[in-house]
Amino acid sequence: NWLGTLVAPDALELEKANKKKKKEMKTSLTLLNTTTGETVAREKVKSFAFSRDSKWLIYQLFKDTKKKKDKKKKKEEKQKEVEKKAVEKKETDKKEKDKWAEKSFTIVLHNLASGEEVKLENIIYYALDPSSRFLVYSVYEKEKKGNGLFVRELKKPGTPVRKIHAEPEALYTNLK
Repeated sequence: NWLGTLVAPDALELEKANKKKKKEMKTSLTLLNTTTGETVAREKVKSFAFSRDSKWLIYQLFKDTKKKKDKKKKKEEKQKEVEKKAVEKKETDKKEKDKWAEKSFTIVLHNLASGEEVKLENIIYYALDPSSRFLVYSVYEKEKKGNGLFVRELKKPGTPVRKIHAEPEALYTNLK
């Protein structure tokens, strides 16, 4: 009953836009309900997938560039890192894990029947089971407040969440 497509920014608008505006112009998602003809649009969508039972849509948003630090602050941080040449192994491991925090993204779980959406942030991996009953995802953030492995039950109202395992320093990857 649904058709989805990513729509690239208009080529003419891209050509006319300045550098800053070009960076803000991202692909969008358009959904068409083939039964009713209704369309739904979402901005700044990087990718999407339907569940096998066609009841759910999961789409990944582009990172919000407004939250990123400006270049000057980044340069200052890099300079401080260079000055601290004697880095312990523990700090090296921490920096490696912080790279995961930078790679994290936001996904939106969209119920196609009701239109209800659940936004999940700081995701590094996610997977749907073949029966479309469960969404499993791992969270990793620099502050390490909500890191863990979680499962959402898609067949139950409100998609209740269960914590499988959570530990501030843990990193959960390659979910299947």
